[in-house]
Amino acid sequence: MPGKKRSDALLSKKKLFDALYVLLRKKPYYKISVTEIAKKANLSRHTFYSHYFSKDEILLKKIEQIFSKIDCKAMKELTFYNIASMFIQGCEKNSEFLLILKNNGLNWMICKYLAEKFEEIILNFNCPDMPKMLISNDGAREIYKIITINSLVEGTMYYLENSDRISREDLLAALTNSRENHAFTPSAGPFNHSNRIVAV
Repeated sequence: MPGKKRSDALLSKKKLFDALYVLLRKKPYYKISVTEIAKKANLSRHTFYSHYFSKDEILLKKIEQIFSKIDCKAMKELTFYNIASMFIQGCEKNSEFLLILKNNGLNWMICKYLAEKFEEIILNFNCPDMPKMLISNDGAREIYKIITINSLVEGTMYYLENSDRISREDLLAALTNSRENHAFTPSAGPFNHSNRIVAV
């Protein structure tokens, strides 16, 4: 039955993720093999490859699951502050997992997801505080994407590691102020030109 097959597939995927997560608590990611993950999950390598191309895909799918609510089409007129808040809250709820990724040099996986979703999340929501000149400037938008994503991910990971002395509001203030002062913004004052990038 299709329903049972789907249920079995979901169970196998959960077992594979759980197995990898257990192993990640004990050893570095680069030392974990597909065979080891499958064995820990009491599944075959064939079953592993029927669901995933690689061990990276297990983690990328988990990241997508964690942050999928950010790009909900029902949300309208989100500001960067709103989007950053949602991202940070998702990180807080999954801090142990995300810090394990960070400690294994796997922040690139989070950046990859955000890079793929960046324009859908921010530009397609008509984000009111998005510099409008970026809409038509592909080069500027690409650089803006890199700066924004790296700041958001690295800043959030630092916050999670130091949440005993840094608050969420501290992080949001730093991210939004940095974005306003150092990203590509149509700044107020004599350097305000809507058709060019302002270097501050």
